[in-house]
Amino acid sequence: MIRLTNAIQFWLSFNNGAERLQLPVNPAVIRIGSSHGYEDFTVAQLGEYTVIGDARLRDFSFSSHFPRDYNPSYCEYENIPAPWDAVATIERWKASRRPIRLTITGTPINYAVTIRQFDYEPERGGSPGDIYFDLTLKEYVFISVRRVDMTETAAKTSA
Repeated sequence: MIRLTNAIQFWLSFNNGAERLQLPVNPAVIRIGSSHGYEDFTVAQLGEYTVIGDARLRDFSFSSHFPRDYNPSYCEYENIPAPWDAVATIERWKASRRPIRLTITGTPINYAVTIRQFDYEPERGGSPGDIYFDLTLKEYVFISVRRVDMTETAAKTSA
């Protein structure tokens, strides 16, 4: 039997791609939250008004599992990581307090994100050795701080 490769692959990477983890089982659903900030005001004798603010950072959440054994009916590739190794990798990335990257091939989803929550269930009934998990991520925007020269020369030049 020939296994066709799926155009959609879920990848997590750390440290500019130095470490990568492809999810061995694609999540059935990924939830993406996208919203704006809103402020509601009530003006006396005029009524209620809404001011639409800026876009907020996206939220991503999905569930899947790290299987103990390769199964061609649902695993995306053969050389799957040991479930506890995959959990340790995500936990280590989370503890680093640095963003990771979420990439879903075949889609425009390619975002720097922070790991907001990682919940897992070791060994569900009927699935010994498998680890089921829920992962919640939030978009991360890199900021750069501009340095301002506050020496006397700079102050005189700008005056």
